[in-house]
This record gives sequence, structure tokens and C-alpha cells, in this order.
Amino acid sequence: GICGERAYCDDNHRLISESIRYISQNLGAELRLDSLARAVNMSKNSYLYWFRHFVGVSPYSYIQSMRILRAVEMLRNSSASVMQIAFECGFNSTVSFNKMFKKIMGCTPTELRTAYFLDLLS
Repeated sequence: GICGERAYCDDNHRLISESIRYISQNLGAELRLDSLARAVNMSKNSYLYWFRHFVGVSPYSYIQSMRILRAVEMLRNSSASVMQIAFECGFNSTVSFNKMFKKIMGCTPTELRTAYFLDLLS
């Protein structure tokens, strides 16, 4: 009945929440779908289904967005180079980082940092 299904749903919610916590703590590492799914004892398809069900986006989109948000924080609060920040946030190259950053934020990392510091001065 519904009770069994509810427990199944709650269990998957708990597993995806655990996975999200893991992702947040390991944004700088290589996060692969198969190992994320394996870590919570799900098949890749199940993991994709439940992740999208609870989060509303694919694991890939979620991870990229979280990495960019972390990068924004670092661009504002550290003097690390864009290249350092890109690697610390789990990107393999500044080219892929800049592209994803611009897609999500609408500007380049350097533009964001410049605008932020100009704003502080005014």
C-alpha cells in the first residue's frame, strides 16, 4: 500500500540528501555519476531518476551550479587567481571554467571580480 511506497520514497530522499552532502563537501574532486550512484547503492538510472525527482535538475547541472557558486564566493573573498579557483572548484581547465561560469552567471569570472571590487569602492 501507500505506506510501503512512502517508506521507499523517504529512503530514496535520505540517500539523495546524503549524496548532496557528499557533493557539497567534495566539489573540488572528480565527481562521477557511477561512483555517486554506487555510494548510495543505486543503479545509475535510479540515481538519475531520484536525483532529478528530488532536486529538479540532473546531478551534472547541480554539481556545475554548486561549483560556480563556490567560485563566486572565492572570487569575492580571496585573492586566488582565476586559474587556482577553477581547479579548486573541480574544473580541469580555465577554458571550461570560464565557459560554464559565463553560462550560469552571465559574465566572466574576471568581470564579476572587477565589478564586485568596484562596487566595494563606491
